[in-house]
Amino acid sequence: MSSLLSWTLMSSLLSWTLMSSCGISAAPVAVKNVKSANISLGEQSEADIKAVSLILQQLENELVRGINRSMDSPPGRMLYEGDIMLTAGEAEALLTSSRGRKKRKITTEEDKRWPLPIPYRFNDSHKYLLNTTEKAIILSAIKELSSLTCITFEEVGLDHPNKPILDFRKDDGCWSYIGREKAFQLQEISTSKGCFEKGILLHELGHAIGFWHEQSRPDRDGYVIYLEENVKRGEEFNFKRENWGDIDNMGVPYDVGSIMHYGSSFFSQNGKITLETRDPLLQRDLGQREAMTFFDVKLANLAYCKDACPSATFSCLHDGYPDPKDCSRCRCPDGLSGSVCQYAATSVGASCGGPLFVDGGAKYTVRSPGYPWAYMGNTQCSWLFQTRPGMRLYLDVKPDNFMRHLDCPISNYSVCHDYLEVKYNLSFGYSGARFCCGLPPPKIIVSSGSAMLVLFRAARNGIGGFSAEIYAEPCGGCFDSPAPQKPCISTQGVSCRQEWYKMEYIPCPVYTPPTYACNKYM
Repeated sequence: MSSLLSWTLMSSLLSWTLMSSCGISAAPVAVKNVKSANISLGEQSEADIKAVSLILQQLENELVRGINRSMDSPPGRMLYEGDIMLTAGEAEALLTSSRGRKKRKITTEEDKRWPLPIPYRFNDSHKYLLNTTEKAIILSAIKELSSLTCITFEEVGLDHPNKPILDFRKDDGCWSYIGREKAFQLQEISTSKGCFEKGILLHELGHAIGFWHEQSRPDRDGYVIYLEENVKRGEEFNFKRENWGDIDNMGVPYDVGSIMHYGSSFFSQNGKITLETRDPLLQRDLGQREAMTFFDVKLANLAYCKDACPSATFSCLHDGYPDPKDCSRCRCPDGLSGSVCQYAATSVGASCGGPLFVDGGAKYTVRSPGYPWAYMGNTQCSWLFQTRPGMRLYLDVKPDNFMRHLDCPISNYSVCHDYLEVKYNLSFGYSGARFCCGLPPPKIIVSSGSAMLVLFRAARNGIGGFSAEIYAEPCGGCFDSPAPQKPCISTQGVSCRQEWYKMEYIPCPVYTPPTYACNKYM
């Protein structure tokens, strides 16, 4: 790529900035596939040089296409990471420096945080007007975010003194800026035909309050495998990881089920998956747009509400934390309730779920309401299973009449809308493994500790349901083994259902090299 083109691209960005500062109207610059490029290539690695070359090639193509674009056509928009609109300054920073600009799961820059309440409006002057139904869906997403966090919103008019105003309009695609752009009068959130689902709008609202995408985190490779061979040429930068020195995740763990995470086959060139979960049971969590996860909400609350409960002295169980909307109790992971997250959540739509202590030697059967015939929509069941310390829980889900509905996707990697979710990690804050559409767990699921949380979530009517056996065995061995207890390590010479490993959580120091394995169980 010639240095002349590089100079031309930089000049274009600087010109946009000058035009804006002089009061000349100009469209925002949107850059796709730009992650951390540096125009000066002398000190860059081979991968960085390749990255810059492809970035500049894509920008050159966009400039060439722009020559023949009609003056009344919408300006070309190249969205960074698929749905993030960059300002001219952000695009310039990305093109000129790969080391000096911080990117985070959530921005920590104070001027990018919104003062509360966040002002918003529906743009009724745009050529594509939002109808009543579309506005109602947007409002449902706003209401859900407000109900889960201390973040509040206020619908305002154009004369509102606090700027910018979050401006919902029907435009090309689903996209948002990251955090508050204080230089704007109106800060657009773009919606189009495929955007009017609450989960998709929550994703874009996540960007608007400061969230970046989950898979940009530097610890991503401990949870998912990036399959570059399946990615469209020119789209590789949508998957670039950041360095620990550039990330602030506020201590919230990586979550494959985050509403901000890419799906299994995003940017695929051949229909194959581009991200593969290291734990195969979690594959269908990727790309869910049903709701914000527990860790999504926790991150938002830490960013905007961290001082809401300064005098809380109680300890919450299962990764819960003092609820910023009610400091007398804990905010709990899905499936748990109680002042300190000690109980199974109350059922919805049917009599089901609850606590169960599982003693060694006994097997218990649990079923969804209506099994094996059908289940009803708007049903939520939560089972909290516990056993003695040193024991592990086994969940054996039967394949017969496993839940499905009429419009189940063909792909085994599609996200689940109605599902059985099993939380088997030591922390219930993590998203559990989800199963649906006639595909039960392929093996017996074993808990990492002495507790397991099983959730049945049905938004609509379906066929079948699930039936499972739950039982406990000593850690590291088979229940019928002559030895009453075996260590939690891989066992040889004994036919067991599970290989056992001792897992230890390795925290990261304040600054950690990118190659250092930490912030995960190992």
